[in-house]
Amino acid sequence: MIVQEMAAHYIADMRAVQPAEPYLLGGWSMGGIVGYEMAQQMRSRGEGVALLGINTARSFTFSDGRISHEQMDFIRETFSRTDPGT
Repeated sequence: MIVQEMAAHYIADMRAVQPAEPYLLGGWSMGGIVGYEMAQQMRSRGEGVALLGINTARSFTFSDGRISHEQMDFIRETFSRTDPGT
């Protein structure tokens, strides 16, 4: 199963328990990558993700540790919606 399929499967499971927003997603290591993909799929359908917590998901970075502009924009947009200071 590829990450996109895993994410779709977990989104369906999550909706069975909580059918409506707000969604708080999080993951550690590979789970962080799946959580990121879940958030991407949900956002592409116009659904909100109130929080995406990622811990030690090194695959989000380039080999030298930098984060891509697309990923940084996504993280910035996600957290700016929950930060009352912005």
